[in-house]
Amino acid sequence: MSSRLFDEDEDDGLSDEGLDVFAGFIVRPPRAKYTINDLGPTHDTIKNVRVTRQDFEVMNSRKLRLSCSIWEPQTEKQPGDPCVIYLHGNASCRSEALAIAPAVLPYGIKLVGFDFSGSGQSEGQYVSLGVFEKEDVGFVVNYVRQNNLAQDIALWGHSMGAATALMFIGSIPNPPVSCAIYDSAYASFEKLAEGFVSGNNPTSSCSNLTR
Repeated sequence: MSSRLFDEDEDDGLSDEGLDVFAGFIVRPPRAKYTINDLGPTHDTIKNVRVTRQDFEVMNSRKLRLSCSIWEPQTEKQPGDPCVIYLHGNASCRSEALAIAPAVLPYGIKLVGFDFSGSGQSEGQYVSLGVFEKEDVGFVVNYVRQNNLAQDIALWGHSMGAATALMFIGSIPNPPVSCAIYDSAYASFEKLAEGFVSGNNPTSSCSNLTR
């Protein structure tokens, strides 16, 4: 990246060029591309536990369709019918949820992954690093509950997903989730800006379930 991204005369602040680059990364980072086959087969086995996958869509308040999947272990139903809803990072997609599948599904816990609006295969042109994404979380949580897919829900967010989980839980008096895991949430918006313009914007690749 050009050294002009930071203004050396203003305490390493972003230059005009840096601000343009950063703004572009905020509203339109590279969109993760994948096919439904990258989510693995609809019937699979992970750590000797049979798993099924069902894909579905949820409409958010902006009339954008969110592409979602739920992986269900074919085990005895656990107390509370638990489920983890995974929230992916910036420039990523629901396939990122597969990384935690071995830590969730073999223990009788369902797993939901979805593409935030503006990401992956969901509708929308832009992302907001959590501002609108937190609303997506609410609609997916409500869908899971209303369709009796699960009742005892936990959020597991990574990077932008972790920041989104924090925003979601902090935005309502009684969050409809039991707990949350925040993996690498933003510590500072300034540091986030520096990371973007310097090219440190990690994306996740699609992968099959680890057996």
